[in-house]
Amino acid sequence: MKGKHGAEAYYKGKVYKVDPIKVEEVDPTGAGDCFDAGFVTSILQGYDIERALKRANIIGALSVTKRGPMEGVVDKNILEKWENTIK
Repeated sequence: MKGKHGAEAYYKGKVYKVDPIKVEEVDPTGAGDCFDAGFVTSILQGYDIERALKRANIIGALSVTKRGPMEGVVDKNILEKWENTIK
């Protein structure tokens, strides 16, 4: 996770990158934890590295849009909506 610079993952000699998601940052508390949880959960659900990184990036970005470490948690419906709007 590179915050406003997007995110990168490295696996078996390959680099995966996703662009940043522009949101209005209110509170960055917990963004890294949300990103990590989104990535690990996506991998455990069977998504490939590229899609897991995209999902984690969305989750991390949206987590900073509200004040507090748990208020910006993203549910499945919101995640899917954002996934469909981002290349």
